[in-house]
Amino acid sequence: ARTRIVLYVASARPRITKAATPTIAHSGDVVTYTLTLRNETFGSLTMPLQDPHITDLLPTSLIYVDGSQAVTSRPIGAPDPAFEVLPNFNNSGRSLLRWRWSSYSLAAGQTMTVQFRVRIAPYTVAGTISNNAYLAGWGNQPSNILTTSCVSTSTDSQDFDSDGNSQEQICNSGTTNISLAAAASSGSLKLVKGQLDSTWSYDPSHGYTVPGGRADYQLTITNTGSIAISELTLLDILPWVGDVGVKRFNDPRQSEWRPFLAQPIEVPSGASVFYSTQNNPCRAPDLGIDPTNDSPSCSTPIWFSEPPTDISTVQSFKINFGNLVLQPSDAVTILVHLQAPYGGTVGEIAWNSFGYRARAVGSTEYLLAPEPPRVGIERQEAYPPGYGDYVWLDRNQNGLQDVGETGLNGVRVELFRDSDGILGPSAGDTFIAAKSTGPDDAGNPGYYIFNESFASSDPRYPGFLPPGNYYSRVVPPPGSRIAPQNIGADDTIDSDADPSSGYTAVTNLIAGEVDQTWDTGLIPSTAVGNYVWIDRNENGLQDDAPGDGVNGVTVRLYRSDGTLIRTTLTQDDNSGRPGYYLFDGLMAGDYYVEFVRPSSFASFTSQASGNRAQDSDASPTTGRTSVFSLGENQYDDTRDAGLILTSGALRLGNQVWRDLNNDGLFTPATGEYGIDNVSISLYRDSNNNSVADAGENVGNTTTSTHMGQAGWYQFSNLAAGNYIAVIDASNFAAGGALAGMRSSTGNEPTPDPDNNVDNDDNGDMLGGRVVSKQITVSVNGEPSIAVDGDDANGNQTLDFGVINGASLGNVVWFDTNSNGQQDSGEPGVAGVTVELLDNGSNVLRTTTTDQNGRYGFSELSGGSYQVRFGNLPVGYSFTTSNTGSDASDSDPDPTNGTTTLIALTDNQIDLTWDAGLVASVASIGDRVWADLNHDGLQDAAEPGVNGVTVTLYRSNGLQIATTTTSTVAGADGSYSFTNLPPGNYYIVFSNLPSGYAVSPQNIGSDDTLDSDADSATRRTAITTLAPGENDSSWDLGIFAYASIGNYVWYDTNHDGVQDATESGVPNVTVRLY
Repeated sequence: ARTRIVLYVASARPRITKAATPTIAHSGDVVTYTLTLRNETFGSLTMPLQDPHITDLLPTSLIYVDGSQAVTSRPIGAPDPAFEVLPNFNNSGRSLLRWRWSSYSLAAGQTMTVQFRVRIAPYTVAGTISNNAYLAGWGNQPSNILTTSCVSTSTDSQDFDSDGNSQEQICNSGTTNISLAAAASSGSLKLVKGQLDSTWSYDPSHGYTVPGGRADYQLTITNTGSIAISELTLLDILPWVGDVGVKRFNDPRQSEWRPFLAQPIEVPSGASVFYSTQNNPCRAPDLGIDPTNDSPSCSTPIWFSEPPTDISTVQSFKINFGNLVLQPSDAVTILVHLQAPYGGTVGEIAWNSFGYRARAVGSTEYLLAPEPPRVGIERQEAYPPGYGDYVWLDRNQNGLQDVGETGLNGVRVELFRDSDGILGPSAGDTFIAAKSTGPDDAGNPGYYIFNESFASSDPRYPGFLPPGNYYSRVVPPPGSRIAPQNIGADDTIDSDADPSSGYTAVTNLIAGEVDQTWDTGLIPSTAVGNYVWIDRNENGLQDDAPGDGVNGVTVRLYRSDGTLIRTTLTQDDNSGRPGYYLFDGLMAGDYYVEFVRPSSFASFTSQASGNRAQDSDASPTTGRTSVFSLGENQYDDTRDAGLILTSGALRLGNQVWRDLNNDGLFTPATGEYGIDNVSISLYRDSNNNSVADAGENVGNTTTSTHMGQAGWYQFSNLAAGNYIAVIDASNFAAGGALAGMRSSTGNEPTPDPDNNVDNDDNGDMLGGRVVSKQITVSVNGEPSIAVDGDDANGNQTLDFGVINGASLGNVVWFDTNSNGQQDSGEPGVAGVTVELLDNGSNVLRTTTTDQNGRYGFSELSGGSYQVRFGNLPVGYSFTTSNTGSDASDSDPDPTNGTTTLIALTDNQIDLTWDAGLVASVASIGDRVWADLNHDGLQDAAEPGVNGVTVTLYRSNGLQIATTTTSTVAGADGSYSFTNLPPGNYYIVFSNLPSGYAVSPQNIGSDDTLDSDADSATRRTAITTLAPGENDSSWDLGIFAYASIGNYVWYDTNHDGVQDATESGVPNVTVRLY
């Protein structure tokens, strides 16, 4: 018989287990894990577990809470382990936690316990989160370790203990699960950016703007929960003096001034925006607040789907996001463009906030209506030059601003920099900016001012308007024309725009000048017009997004007898909104309008009743309106037409992203990211000419955050056919989502978007916008889910990459202490010519420094360049170059004004190329004297007067210094201001001796002897100090008024002397000759 003998070898018998508390949680919650390691016993055949290594590879949905790990139990004398967190372990995107007990052995029958905390990542979708821990390493020999006590074993394929062996068996704790319960939550954020800001700000910081300047808000709502939310409504009450919060209406917001809405608000496709002129609408209908506990003294909301004609009167708005569903991590962002009124007090702040509510999908309860922290924007002083002023309604058509005639808000005014002095635009002229007229700080309508430069070559520096030659253009609103030009001799009350072209004459703005004499009168005109739009919900009303207007639609005007009067096409209105038309200059009479349906649309919408201004007036069958009458000077802006899309079940879209390396490929792992708030238009290429023709537009949308990825967009309900997607030019303008950027060039020629390749750039820069090639969508003919995440009826591969391009620049400054470094308080130099040269010294571009001395060249390709500075102010030269820090030194060679070669890589931004200027400093002063004979001239015996206060100002009113007259080198009444940079100044005298007045001004022809201050204001004229100049001709004469008189008395003793007992004589007439 055979006997089986089993021999046991003394071995360590490890077992690791893992537990979670709690086991049911929500996204964002903190969970505690407990890891227990025990060395099991087996009679006397046991041995210590040497150098144990515990590891835990966290799922991507779990985030380790820094500093939370701790050894909660251990044998007496056991040391602390070496603990480490290894992010992105083996490029897995997951963090590995590792505990090592080196040179320590866990005896048989002993246990040690480790705890740590994790946070469940926001937006994690409901379900189960599974996780394991491992005893991944030990110091025992293979023959002295038994893993039969482990819950389970597995191969160390990821080499958790980093010993180079990925084939060894390790001890597994078994799977520990957390059940992630569905939870609905949301977060909100409001940002502000003013004209003086380069970045967005939020509480506790605030933005800065100037009178008439931009004041923009960015509103974002994010799904921070684990289930989708919908039925989203947003309510924003714009700042006004005396305002309160939206949801927190018992808390004053403390606004000190009121900005006004500058343009209609763009919303995503399917959303609707509504406007109100009420500043305290009741919140209950839109935010679900208990009506009995609403804002005190609130009024029943009155909402309009279109802004009023004077958009500056809007004081609140709400957005209904329709069928929008925000999945976990999705966000929706809205941009709101406001403008500061003209005038007002510097340093005052306007505060704003918003409220919203949403409902979890499938829930009957709304989430709480929260309100993010308020944001503020502060008014600052604008630096001259400036150009403005006023547009008014010239009711009597005489070209003059008469009493009772009022200003007009919302009129577009464009500013140009002139190159040749010729009236109207020329090839070398530069468009600077466009503004709409708005109210001043007191609410009076019709004002505008340009005091900023939107045409800076570096859009990150919003500098101020430099001196130069300028002209403007006024764009009359529909139904008006320009009044007669230059009537009368008073330039402050006439109309300055040419009645036919809208252009004014060229004027020269000098440093320190604010010219507010450029006014325009408007006269009402007989006209008809208005709007063609995509009626997506087919209800016959204009409640779709403003971007759903359709350009390029043919519109014909007929007399009632069928005579064709005129034909036009719909186009952008003065605010840049598509879909508008106008027939003006008409005679009074009876007319009808005919709209020609573009072939890309199925039909005209139905004619709704009850809202003439918002309905569709075109017959669904003929496209014609009914006959209507126009009176003299009547403007009828109610003749509209809604279009019904040819519908289907197809989808098209994907992403706009920042292509950091300009390779035309979207690679998030390298830091590339999507861009929200980009406006995209879709055209159905009905004539198959591969061009986005006017009239082919079938939709507009805005990129947003979807499934955690920014820059996403989609067009849905499309019919089969050929389409072209366009990133509109407005995105690249100042303040746009893509300002300063351009289309990627890394994979040109641009790939055919029909190749169904995802994450590659499909756009070309054409005429200021980015345009895709034609892409065809068909039923069941689109890429599979594995390719683009969409089914066979959706194509999500149409992507656009954008780049900033390389740029260089920075500042030219007065180096007042001649140390070659830009020190605090040293001013910039405007008007210096800066040339960009290639490596062969050929001029590529030329610009001039702005009011702050800034300059820049952007959108450059990688390569070698030089910068050359010229046209310096008279009396100035370059300071010492390359002294100290490169970011603040002067770089040009002092002998020729040219830098060394500059090597730029693609998309590099190099703002270190500066130039410092030095000059002989100037001085000004002289004396204050007693003008004894009151002749306004300094005579030889007339003394100086000490103790008079003298204050020096820049021409723009900035106080520079104050001194007091004193004795200098034996001369009383002397004063001087020294070490002054060249420029324009004036002087004010004050604190004169009691009983003294100012002598007559500017007597005679010798400026060194006269008195220079105005006798009433005690202020001199503005004078210019040249480099090195010592102007000692600014004097002030003062004189004291004389008096005579005394006493008439009864000389009773006839001795001719006033005796004590002799009384005075009343009522005696005394004459002075």
